[in-house]
Amino acid sequence: MNITKQGSAIGVIQSGAVIFSKAYGMANLEEEIPFSVDMSCNLVRVFRGPPHQP
Repeated sequence: MNITKQGSAIGVIQSGAVIFSKAYGMANLEEEIPFSVDMSCNLVRVFRGPPHQP
C-alpha cells in the first residue's frame, strides 16, 4: 500500500441503528495496517438533535 495518512472512521446512528460507517487511511503506517470500522479506538461524540421542524 502507498497510503501515508493516519486513519479515522465515521459512523452515523439514527434511531439506534447504524446507517453509515466508513474508515479512511491507515491505523499503523509502519506496519501498513489499514484503519477499519471494526477497530477499537477513542470515541469523539458529536450530537445533533432532530432536524428543525417549521
